[in-house]
Amino acid sequence: MIGILQKLKLKIWHILFERKGNIERYSITPNLLKKDVSLSMEIKAIRNKIKSIKVNGKDTPYTLLTTTILSPEIKFEAGIADKYDITIEWDGEK
Repeated sequence: MIGILQKLKLKIWHILFERKGNIERYSITPNLLKKDVSLSMEIKAIRNKIKSIKVNGKDTPYTLLTTTILSPEIKFEAGIADKYDITIEWDGEK
């Protein structure tokens, strides 16, 4: 199976993204002076259902954003952490 792997290094964030099939993985490391910053993510949906979202191994609730029309998006809160390992397992149709 062919996947997508992207790496982005910014002054304040290091982000690694990988997609294989219906699974997306994000590894995000904040590089901030202030350590109590909470991460909130909005992501375009690639399928019409979500099997699970896990942040650092824990199931995480999400909401479907109703303000988007042509490209649905989801939003979830990842909280405060030194590093975020996020796994989204999509389900359903494209």
